[in-house]
Amino acid sequence: MTMRVPIALILMVIFSSTSGAEDDPRRSLLEPSKAIAGHWVSESGRTHYYFADGKLIMVDDGTPAKMTFKILKEDKDELLLRLKITTELGGSHEKTLRFSSTRKGLLETVAVDVKDKKVHVSTIWKYVDDKTEPKE
Repeated sequence: MTMRVPIALILMVIFSSTSGAEDDPRRSLLEPSKAIAGHWVSESGRTHYYFADGKLIMVDDGTPAKMTFKILKEDKDELLLRLKITTELGGSHEKTLRFSSTRKGLLETVAVDVKDKKVHVSTIWKYVDDKTEPKE
């Protein structure tokens, strides 16, 4: 069973929850493929993402994992990116990122197979800063 939440409601939450992130108004002019660069954090604060030049470092509960990413699709009008993420061990998955108009928040959606059904899991991310690696 997939729960669907209206996109307008989700984007409204993103808009209201990202007012403290990088106050550069020029961010809102970036194309999605440029806006992804930098440091993002999940709404829970548990997972941090650092994107730069096809490389992704995901820090989950303090444990870093290096990955690569490839842009499969970019829709500049819909502010959407579809990425293929590949781990160091060669595993991969796809995720869709839908940016807010300010590019300071996004909705990540990943399809997960559960038994014989595909479940879509969505998470809100907030833009933190332009760092592309976690500090040591």
